[in-house]
Amino acid sequence: MKKYFLMVVSITVFLTLVWQFWYIYQPRTGPLGEKLIPELSSPVFWSGIFCSFLVSAYAFSHAIDLFKRGK
Repeated sequence: MKKYFLMVVSITVFLTLVWQFWYIYQPRTGPLGEKLIPELSSPVFWSGIFCSFLVSAYAFSHAIDLFKRGK
């Protein structure tokens, strides 16, 4: 059961990261025009994205390892 949970969590986190980048880089209309979101220059934002990617990759590799061992 643990391997299925890890697999679902890792895929969900990865899809969330992909969705974030897709959403951030959509063209903007309105009073701000086509400017980038201010959070993109924040190191806290990028460290959060990087840590989320590492957690997703670790959970996925651990789930694959559990599948190989048959646990």
